[in-house]
Amino acid sequence: RIVGFPKFFTPNGDGINDLWVIPNTYSRQSDVTVIIYNELGDELLNQTGYANNWPPSSLGFSKKNQLFYYKIRKDNQTIKQGTITVIR
Repeated sequence: RIVGFPKFFTPNGDGINDLWVIPNTYSRQSDVTVIIYNELGDELLNQTGYANNWPPSSLGFSKKNQLFYYKIRKDNQTIKQGTITVIR
């Protein structure tokens, strides 16, 4: 059971922590939007009804431990935000 938001994940193809998985309270909800930014502030994902499917397999990570930022929005208000580290 997921209690909080994961601070990191390891997309190495082993089937464990390969995707950023958030609690069901926020994922797959038609009124919740997940936005993910890279460290430069470029928007990489803006998805309503987030299906715990980031990153797509085609997304490459250029750094060993890359940092991303996320915002969870509902009713045009940010209800959660934080950082995600991709550990390679």
